[in-house]
Amino acid sequence: GEVVSVPIWYANPERAIAKIFEARTLQLPVLTVGIDVTDEDLTRRKPNFNIEFWTIHNKKTRRHTRVASLAPKAVNLTYRLNLWAKYTEDMNQLVEYVEYKFHPHLRVGTTFDEQTYAFLTAISENSVYEAPDREDRVLRKTVTFNLETYMPSRKYMIQSNGDIREMDYEVGIEGVEAAT
Repeated sequence: GEVVSVPIWYANPERAIAKIFEARTLQLPVLTVGIDVTDEDLTRRKPNFNIEFWTIHNKKTRRHTRVASLAPKAVNLTYRLNLWAKYTEDMNQLVEYVEYKFHPHLRVGTTFDEQTYAFLTAISENSVYEAPDREDRVLRKTVTFNLETYMPSRKYMIQSNGDIREMDYEVGIEGVEAAT
């Protein structure tokens, strides 16, 4: 009859089930999340000669820095969210909560982009409903979702309205090797 926070941690299913059976006092339901696959997205890919510019604001020093980088690489990250519960009603509430979050997508804010989208791809049943006499039954469902994001390239500082802390440059003269 009351709202309860469900703990979540990063773990593969094997590690999570070991953790569940290791601690006899572990409270269910619990959620675990892990990265499954990383694939390049050819439809969103940008040419590598595109240069992107943006400004970074440092709140501590109150300085702005102008930055440039080559176009980022478009990737799709596939995550597996494992839902663990002892009772069917708890599992149904967890599934309902997750499906509600992906209606129609989940917006994820990253340090690189504020408009990163995650799409629900599958919900699969992984439970064993019959448990031995002296063991508790553990229900498990796996939610698979894809996160469409970009892997950033190296960043280069162009301009700063503060003191220059470090400067690396390469100079090349025809017939002579590059010096740093």
